[in-house]
Amino acid sequence: MRIVRADDCRTMTWKNGGGTTTEIATEPENAKGHDYLWRVSIADVARDGPFSRFPGFDRVSMMISGNGLVLDAGANGTVSLETLFQPAAYSGDWMVDGRLTDGPIGNFNVIYNPSKVSVIVDVVDLTRSTPHETRRSYSSTTTLLQGDPITVDDGRQTYELGIGDTLISKGYPDHLEFRGPAAPAQMCRAVVVEFRDPSPL
Repeated sequence: MRIVRADDCRTMTWKNGGGTTTEIATEPENAKGHDYLWRVSIADVARDGPFSRFPGFDRVSMMISGNGLVLDAGANGTVSLETLFQPAAYSGDWMVDGRLTDGPIGNFNVIYNPSKVSVIVDVVDLTRSTPHETRRSYSSTTTLLQGDPITVDDGRQTYELGIGDTLISKGYPDHLEFRGPAAPAQMCRAVVVEFRDPSPL
């Protein structure tokens, strides 16, 4: 298990000036360029414009703040990110233009090599303690997106996550238990990304 604190994440400005990307984690750790199996990040999209292509990769995006974004993929159709915490999958091979619905948004992103790994993105409501099974993943990431600090228990140790913090597990455990605040003042949500063998179940 490893924790990546929000303050330790690297933020990069897009070449077109339309937003920023905060890199949360990659496999392998500290991978350069696109030389990774997967990457988890959060983008702040400030204005309309093209998204970078990631040939050979697939993507999952999810709006975590704001009022909506539509991704225009030309002949491949559109991808709608207009509901908070609702993941949408699409190909990194596509040429995509983003159109904001009403102001900037926050966008949680997973990019991965589908020939080597499959991905499950699950949003967990942590307003109360919630057990969660990791389905024997190669590895998983858990990022707190909303609410007060939470604890995560893997049966061996208890970890505390604040907003933007991420817990990374490699191959274990089979079960994680999330505990939200005793008297939450707001909704608490985390996103769990599970990386698994690409073979069909």
